[in-house]
Amino acid sequence: MAGYAEVGLARCIDEAILVGGDTISFGLAGSHIARRGGGDQNALPDEVRYLFEKNQSPVYSALAKIMTHIDGLLLASSHEGCAYAAKQAIDDVESVTREMCSRLDVGYAGHIVHNQTPVALSRGNVSASITRPNFIHRHSAGSILLTHGAGVKDSELRKLRLPQPFLVDISFGAKAIANGAKYDEMVRITALQLDLADGIMDGQLGKKVTLFNGGRLPRKEREINERIAIDAMDSIGGVLTRL
Repeated sequence: MAGYAEVGLARCIDEAILVGGDTISFGLAGSHIARRGGGDQNALPDEVRYLFEKNQSPVYSALAKIMTHIDGLLLASSHEGCAYAAKQAIDDVESVTREMCSRLDVGYAGHIVHNQTPVALSRGNVSASITRPNFIHRHSAGSILLTHGAGVKDSELRKLRLPQPFLVDISFGAKAIANGAKYDEMVRITALQLDLADGIMDGQLGKKVTLFNGGRLPRKEREINERIAIDAMDSIGGVLTRL
């Protein structure tokens, strides 16, 4: 995008989402939209939704600061067929995401639709798509990737050669904590998303997670984020592999 060296996109953790070009992906379940009341209270009880809702501001503020540090711009997105939204009875996912972005002063990149290759979103030069049609609800992830050093680019994903990964990000952890967020809540948010990804595949992934450092954060922040990752994995009995 003109005027910025980098663009970062907050997008769902869904393994079928493709983000084109050099855009940095930050995987957040449903981009962390939240609506309490109704929906599937067993899968996503209101207490969990409130945890994500109350931390929207520190999470997005931290991601925005990360992008500012690397002369970049943070945007957020929604996507068709979002199960995380459906579990909360959110059928107006675009408007809910737009409202969240407006409230948090984050640009809305647009709504990601079904296509086999990334297509331009409504904001700037960002392109993305979801390769799984809306009428197919079965996921086909082969791994889980947890990023803690300012997200991941498509070119980096290709080099990793992981089987189609769920993408979860914890790069925001250190900065969010420095701004008053609770460490334990950053751990729980991370654990919930990793457990969600594993649960979507009915435990076939064995709670095995690969930790990736994009190298775009100061060492001290990466170390804090890595501690969050380790504690999150311990809480769900998972296995963490560092790259």
